[in-house]
Formats: sequence, C-alpha cells, structure tokens
Amino acid sequence: MMMNLLLPFQPKKWNLRAAAMAVKFALGATILVICSVYWVQYRGFAIDDSGEAADDHPSDPVTITLDEAPNVYSGWNLLSYIFATTPTLEGTLKKGSFRILATACGAFAAWLAIIVCSGSYDATAPVNVYGLTAWLTITTGIASYFGVPSGPAAFMGLDPATSSFTLYFIMTQSLCALEIALGIGERDVIVANRVVATVTGVLMSMLIAVIPPRRRGGKIEPFVGLLRLIEGTLKEGLHIMLENNEKDDSDTAKGRLNELRDAFISQSHQDKADVEFLLKDASKHNALPFLKVDRDGRLSRSLETMTLLAADVCSWIEFAIHVAEDEDVKLSDKENAVFREGVEQLLQQLSHLAHTGTDADTEHAKGLDVKGAVGDMTNVGSRRKELGLLLGSALFICKKLEKEEIFFASLSS
Repeated sequence: MMMNLLLPFQPKKWNLRAAAMAVKFALGATILVICSVYWVQYRGFAIDDSGEAADDHPSDPVTITLDEAPNVYSGWNLLSYIFATTPTLEGTLKKGSFRILATACGAFAAWLAIIVCSGSYDATAPVNVYGLTAWLTITTGIASYFGVPSGPAAFMGLDPATSSFTLYFIMTQSLCALEIALGIGERDVIVANRVVATVTGVLMSMLIAVIPPRRRGGKIEPFVGLLRLIEGTLKEGLHIMLENNEKDDSDTAKGRLNELRDAFISQSHQDKADVEFLLKDASKHNALPFLKVDRDGRLSRSLETMTLLAADVCSWIEFAIHVAEDEDVKLSDKENAVFREGVEQLLQQLSHLAHTGTDADTEHAKGLDVKGAVGDMTNVGSRRKELGLLLGSALFICKKLEKEEIFFASLSS
C-alpha cells in the first residue's frame, strides 16, 4: 500500500502504457455502471409472461428506492466485463467468445432443466428438487469430464484450452437453475436477463480491448525488443573493451562492465517475463486450430533461444571483466592493432544486425572478416589467448543473433 502511495512521486517508475490500460479498463466499468443506473430501458429490461420486453422502472432514472434493485442484472454485466478482460487483445477476444457461448448454453440447459423437472412448460409450476439435483449432477459431471485433460494433468484442474467454456457453462446452469427453483425470479426472466447481462459485459470488454493502446501476445515487437537489448548490451561491452584497450584503464573498465552486467540481468529478466506472460495469456483458449497464436511453436522456441543468448552475453561480460583486470601481460602494438580491428569488425556487424536480410546488409557483409581478425590474434603469437577467445565468443553470439534477426524478418515480411 505504501509503495503505491509513493508511486506518483517516483517518475522513474511511471509506466504511461500501463496507466492508459488501467484508465481504459476503468472507463468500461464506468460506462456499464452509468447504463445500469441512468439508462431506464437498459436497467429495466425484462421478459413478461407474453414474451415481450417490459420496462419495470418507468420513473425518473435517478430515483432508486431501497425496496427494489436498480436493475434486473444483479451486477452480472460488470462481473462478465471484469472476468472476460485479460492483459492481451487475443486473450480477451477468445475468453469473451467462450464466455458468451458458455453462458448461452448454460442458460438454455437451466431453462430446459426447469421444464423437465417441473413436468410443465408453465413457468410457475413447482420444481422437483430431487430431479433438478440429479440433472445438475449429471450435466456437471459430463461437462467436467470433457473439460479436464487426460492423464496426470487432470490433477491440475481444467484444460486451459477449454476451461472458460466448461467453467462458465457449469456456473451459469447451476446459478440460473437454483435461482429459479428457489423462487428468486421467474424462469424466462432470469435466463434471458442473465444472457443479456453477460453479452453486454463481454462486448464491452472486447470493445475496450480493441481501443488503443492494446497489448498483443502474438506480435513480434516485444520479442524484437528483447533481442535489441541483447544486441545493445554486447555492443556496449565491446565498446568498453575497445576503450580499455586504447586508454589502458582496467579499473574503470571493470566497474563499467559490472554495472552493465547488473543492469542487463535485471532488464532482461523483466523483459523476458513480460514477453512470456503476454504470449502465455494470448495462447490460452486454443481449443480450435484457428485460435492458436503460436501455431507451430516458433515464438516459444525463439524465446528459449534468446534466454540462452542472454545467458551467453552475461558469461561473455564476466569473461571480459576477467580479461580487463588481468594486467600480467601487456599487448604489443601489433596485438593491439589486431584486437582493435576485431572489435571494430564486431561492432560493425552488430550495428547492421537490424538490417539483416536486406540488400544493404548483403553488401556490408562482403567487407567483414571478423573470423579472420580473431584468427590473427593467434597468428601474431600473442600470449593472451583470452583475447582471441573473447573475440571468438562474441563472434559466436553475433552469428546466433543474426539467425534470430533473419527469423523475425521472415515473420514480419
């Protein structure tokens, strides 16, 4: 609580995108509340005995008496809006669609159960509670059977691919049937209004999700952002080593590399967690092939690859710190020249990674010979094998980064 109160006074922690998302969410809930309180035709919607729409509250919309509810929805429109909203656009659209379908099927099942268990189409006929209990037990069991995955995964609960449909079908059928059986409301009124309330809330959540700013778990931008962070960190590390080679200031280089490593670990962990969370949310409710966001699993595999690349960069920085603080052996002028050439070649390659796959990149690559520069570190007879290894490992990381750039370029084309 205290951290949230202090947040307005900490500009560095402000997140305008997250704030805009929160304002959007609050706006949708506010609109539903306003409709429920002030819009007479909406809040008084009901079904009378003849099946026609009726207005239960023709009086002043601001007047709400204590002996009656302000509307017949009992807040289900707000609950549907809240629980249909997820962090991503894909997740909201899919979960909302399952919610509408499950509510319609559950309400119809409850309506049919009351008719069967009362033995009459008359909405006022008494309901056989034993028959209704048996009906709910059987239908809930069947829905749970198809909604729970097979094997040991069944112990973990409902199948994420169909969990929304199973859960809301069971909940809607049970609540509607019990409310009707207990005499809280008439059969047709409860069923119709529950469906209308749910559809209203879900459609509002979908509308709010479509309005910018929006988050999409299947978009490649968050993945590319993580890739740019890895490339930028390696590039900064090479710059530090190049400056250390020119100025021979190992203490400064060591301090900067330590700061770079700590900042990179913190930021990469946060970015990876965000990308993973969004992809996981967007990948839920994928019972049908066209609902899958990561159909062939390439985005998941790319995220695993970048996790390994981030670990490689951390290891490279650790090794660079070891090289920077080792003052036992001094480089000759020829060794310094070869080392600078290798670093400069690597920096050029990193600078052009964002253009991988383009004609400009092809022309640029013809002039690079990083591998030859790495080999020259050995050919000049340097006693510092670490420098050749440092350049070689950086070259290896560059090649892996290039493959990821090519992969994302193919996705965006």
